[in-house]
Amino acid sequence: MMPSASIRLLFFFIFIASLLVLSTAHSESTSVTVEGVAVIQEGNLPAAREAAVVDALRQAVRQVVGTMVESSTLVENSQLVTDKIQTKTGGYVTTSRLVGERQESGLYRVTVEAGIDRNLLGRDLEALGLLYRRAGKPRIMILVTDSLGGAPLGELVAETEVSRLFIQQGFKVVDQVLVGNIRQSDQAKQALRGDVKAAQALGQQLGAEVLIVGDAAGEPAMRGGPLGGMVSVRARVQARAIRADTGEVLASAGTSAPGVDLTDAMAARKAITTAADRWVEAVLPVLIAKWTRETGGDNAVVLVVSGLSAPQVDRFKEVLVAKVAGITGIQPRGFAANVATFEISGAGTGPSLAEALAGGSFKPFMVEVGSVTAHRIEVRVQSE
Repeated sequence: MMPSASIRLLFFFIFIASLLVLSTAHSESTSVTVEGVAVIQEGNLPAAREAAVVDALRQAVRQVVGTMVESSTLVENSQLVTDKIQTKTGGYVTTSRLVGERQESGLYRVTVEAGIDRNLLGRDLEALGLLYRRAGKPRIMILVTDSLGGAPLGELVAETEVSRLFIQQGFKVVDQVLVGNIRQSDQAKQALRGDVKAAQALGQQLGAEVLIVGDAAGEPAMRGGPLGGMVSVRARVQARAIRADTGEVLASAGTSAPGVDLTDAMAARKAITTAADRWVEAVLPVLIAKWTRETGGDNAVVLVVSGLSAPQVDRFKEVLVAKVAGITGIQPRGFAANVATFEISGAGTGPSLAEALAGGSFKPFMVEVGSVTAHRIEVRVQSE
């Protein structure tokens, strides 16, 4: 729940944005009316009201983003809404007016009329779409389990919500039917327990570049009392985004949210859905920052080299640096059974480095390129 200082800061940014819009002839503001909602905790009405207003402003920005995506060709299919759009709402809100508020079954609801700067949103959307395309439009597989009070919930609320949000924002997502076919496999169970190698294998099996693996758990929090005939459930979503070809953990987050409804199951669905929304909001900025660095040249490729003896490892590193343009660093990541693993920086993507390896001369070694992905290459070498 957002403290008073944060809400004051938010409205300060709204005020500044409004002044900027008034002074800019090229700004185009769209007015929308939206509802925001927050749970009233421990009878704290002012805090619930502030949180509901913040929720309404976020919903306003999301609504305008949705209409812009559907009515334009900024990017293919949809668009990526990042940390700037998700959490820096004030930068897009030009005006806001509270037109209604009420309490209802332990919830505080507000109706807000907000003006959103379409031009600023459009510029950011175009930039983000270009970034996603440059990152290779990674395909995502989502595997998240749901429980209530330690028992299976019986439906995939978190997985469905995370999948919906990523699809809405322009990602390619592996069909949940395909994921369901392997859900009960040993590899899936191991991946859910945190086994990165099992997650890698699943991603490669279903053609996914990024895997989102985790769990969502709901626990009954309150029944009756100020909620009347309603019940409250608190849910937590804990999940990681893993790069399938290298096993690198790209992002990890844990988020929580309350839900209020007539039954534990119904409240759990609401709580898990909200917690899943917050998880996506927390993880997207991390993924985008990673892609920004990589598309800007700060990219690393894992190179797995078989056929080397221990004394040849350093010599092979020297030859690579001398023969492949652009390499800024080679970090050894392991050596066992004549297989050396390196992390190579500055040589571009996996395919571009593979092309250099396949077409170059690396005396006294002969290099044969095997499998290639965006961030991992497997080669075999022999001494001439």
